Amino acid sequence: YPTCDGVTPAQWKSNVVYCPSINLIAYDNDFAINLYSSYGDFSIGYLLSNAWSDAVQTQLNSTLESENRALMNDCLTGVWTKDIIPIGSQSQPFAISPGDLDEVITTALIIDDITGRPPAASAFDRINTFRNGVLDGLGECTKRLAVD
Repeated sequence: YPTCDGVTPAQWKSNVVYCPSINLIAYDNDFAINLYSSYGDFSIGYLLSNAWSDAVQTQLNSTLESENRALMNDCLTGVWTKDIIPIGSQSQPFAISPGDLDEVITTALIIDDITGRPPAASAFDRINTFRNGVLDGLGECTKRLAVD
């Protein structure tokens, strides 16, 4: 695993992590392959997007912590997902397919059991906040989480 200030080797295992000290998103490859094989492609897409969302929050100097930070990551992932939902007959270079939203819900429900780490927020709160991002966009994320 990469060396990262504030991230222990145990945190890299079975995870997707943003390392702010070297501005890197990394994942445990065996974990990603297993997650993909067991639950589908968007399960790992959801976790990768959450890591990117954490990177965005870091770059914007967000002061959100723990549960609120995790929920903002889920909401931002929902905003990204909204952008890749196929719309009518428009051609899109990248789009989700049927079942991908189910893969997000499944992953949110089981990820803490898979990793063995305590949850930053309940699965139901994470799913609801992700849903807010998908349906209502970025403005709703910042309003619901009281971000300046």
